[in-house]
Amino acid sequence: MLMPVSLRAGEAANGQAYGPVNEPPNNPAPAPDAGLRVLIRHGRVARAVGEVDREAETVAHSSIGAARFRRRPLSLPDVLEQEVGVQLRPSGGVGSPATIMLRGASSAQVMIYLDGAPLNDAAGSPVDLSLIPLDNLERIDVYRGATPLELGQAGIGGAVNLISRRGIDSKAVGAATSLGLSLGSFSTTRLSASHRWRDETNDLLLSGSALQSANDFPYVNDNGTPDNGADDRVERRRNAGVRHLAALLNWRRRIDARREARLRFDISRRRKALPDRLNSAANRALVDTGSLNLLAGYRLNEVLPGLALDGRVTASARNEVFDDSRASIGFVAQHSESRTRKGGLQGFAEYRTGASLWKAQASAGLETYRRDSTAASVALDTSRRRRFELALAHRRGFFDAHLETALLLRYQGNDDHLAGSRDLNGQAGPAIDRQYRFLKPQLGLKYRFSRRHVWRFNIGRYDRAPSFRELFGADGILLGNPALQAETSLNADVGLHYGWFAPWRWWHGAAVDVSLFENRVDNLIAPIYNAQGQGRSVNIANAVIRGVEGSLQLSPTPAQQIHLDYSFTDSRNDSPVAGFQGKRLPYYYRHDFGLRYTFKQASEHGAWQWRFEARLKRDMFYDRANLLPGDAVNLLNAGVQYDFAGALSGLRVDLALHNLRDENIRYLRNRPTPGRQLYFTVSGVF
Repeated sequence: MLMPVSLRAGEAANGQAYGPVNEPPNNPAPAPDAGLRVLIRHGRVARAVGEVDREAETVAHSSIGAARFRRRPLSLPDVLEQEVGVQLRPSGGVGSPATIMLRGASSAQVMIYLDGAPLNDAAGSPVDLSLIPLDNLERIDVYRGATPLELGQAGIGGAVNLISRRGIDSKAVGAATSLGLSLGSFSTTRLSASHRWRDETNDLLLSGSALQSANDFPYVNDNGTPDNGADDRVERRRNAGVRHLAALLNWRRRIDARREARLRFDISRRRKALPDRLNSAANRALVDTGSLNLLAGYRLNEVLPGLALDGRVTASARNEVFDDSRASIGFVAQHSESRTRKGGLQGFAEYRTGASLWKAQASAGLETYRRDSTAASVALDTSRRRRFELALAHRRGFFDAHLETALLLRYQGNDDHLAGSRDLNGQAGPAIDRQYRFLKPQLGLKYRFSRRHVWRFNIGRYDRAPSFRELFGADGILLGNPALQAETSLNADVGLHYGWFAPWRWWHGAAVDVSLFENRVDNLIAPIYNAQGQGRSVNIANAVIRGVEGSLQLSPTPAQQIHLDYSFTDSRNDSPVAGFQGKRLPYYYRHDFGLRYTFKQASEHGAWQWRFEARLKRDMFYDRANLLPGDAVNLLNAGVQYDFAGALSGLRVDLALHNLRDENIRYLRNRPTPGRQLYFTVSGVF
């Protein structure tokens, strides 16, 4: 006999907290003043110094818990694609490079963090989200438009903070081992394994994953003539396979009630074949990327009454080999190797007094970048960026903590040494030294009409220094421009969260969140290409990006969860170039609609979960002149999972069908994504 399964208090079926205050949907309404007096202090238990207190932030944000993606055949881009305001640009099949856009801001203007450490680099390559396996993550936090103090180097479009997996979630001492295997279309195989262990003082996680796919999906090859359908033919994608290995160690040690040490180390290696535009059988282009990240930290609570400190050391290295020796992708044959090294120190302090909270952050780091290539117009020596940041924030509650103000001031500096370069004629250019100093104020307001009804407002200034690629060029295709100025932006948004629970006897709960936003970007940096295909980055214009985004969470019964979201994003390019003036910025969809539905049922021997997802996108251009319209998106996914109970407790089987309409969508020109895909996954926790 099947019966509905009730949810754990305070958690939706997708693993995401229900509403900004983690209110259990089926709780009775509290007294009007209940909990409001502890607004400033309520984050003390939920999180520690140096970690974002998401529920107390005024920033528009959403959080994706592991229940949404753990033990399912998904990638990080797949999961982020379902968030309001977020748009991904995948370039092919499983494991292919994918970058993010947030509220219409480009990937260069969105900061990506791993446990608060930035993954963006001075070289300027967009953060490839496909390089980060979901098996290594516990939670994904998305901050739209503004950035909390704990995340330095704030981006113009916002930030994404990836929280790595930790040991056993409960406080019980013990150990657990997880194993998973997924088989899917186009010769796709995923393997994952982890071991978690906890005693009175230690939490330890060891995790590893492997991915392999041929990505030989069928698609319509237009033979390079999109306006002539006579030569179109259906082919399988060639030279598109991927192999990806990753491992994670995460260790925490509780020294005593006040002190804690932690260490995270992760390493990955991906070898990705790169298909060309014409799907040539002779193409052998590939990119081979290896990376490692290290974070060591020490936390000290109650140094003095109300004072807590946290210190971190971070280091990372990335080596990337790009091989296009047959000139299948670029204009010239080339083989290049790039090496990026980063190191940094970061410190946090928090001081609580009465209704006030003071937060401070200081960081410093050094990054080096070297690229050696057979092509011209690349660096001849090592470039480097020294950076520092000082930030101070004050949060205070007024009117019995119904009104909360958050003032934040960042001072950031970059000192760049850019190695000399050669142009396409072999002429050498001099080295360049540049300095940037940015002052970034930010104001946030939050007013709680009740614990469930919240109004918020944010405004702030953000800057982005030109990357090394934009300043001195790369790959023989993009020429450098040492005269570039930094981008600046003024961001503002206003939003309302309204939640209600059990408004009718047959209705379990609901919540709605709506935001209006506007970003004004000055000195927007973009490449301009000539007839020969050579580009040069210039400050082309100012731009205005504005829009509205909203999400609605419904729970008709304890076993059902419905999530609807919609965003409308518009922009105006104020370029002096006549062909671009008044046009929209490229690559983001104006209309973006999403739906997620889950239904749980219990049986005598386990529990079922049925799910359906839809993502519809419309109105996008590939170019700044708005002459090349992009593909419409009609993504429909469905799946069912079964969790065994009794003697087989911990065992799960999952069947997923992605892209039911079997569409090859091109988020980038000439880069189709796979059509219909079927995945079968079996996993267990022992």
